Amino acid sequence: MAITQWQPLRELSPIRKQLDRLFHDMTSSDHDSYSIDEIKNEARQLVECGAVDDQQPIWVLCEFIAPEECLSVEEEIEKNHYLLRAHIADLITKKEGEEN
Repeated sequence: MAITQWQPLRELSPIRKQLDRLFHDMTSSDHDSYSIDEIKNEARQLVECGAVDDQQPIWVLCEFIAPEECLSVEEEIEKNHYLLRAHIADLITKKEGEEN
């Protein structure tokens, strides 16, 4: 089956299972809030496995998070001065002065 750009990732079950495992820790019920570092790490993993492109907007990450968790993730992203319409690359790229 060829993957087309418009095809929702949710329909691609083998890939979806892998992505669900990537976000399992971040969306587990024992989390009250999410750190920006957790979000960046998960976004980086999604880019590395090819699930998302780093030129897609940050809001695309919510497709991989349970709907009830999206608001707290969005709030953390915005609290750290990122726009949801900015590219994922802006979120995962280290800036000068950040730790390695």
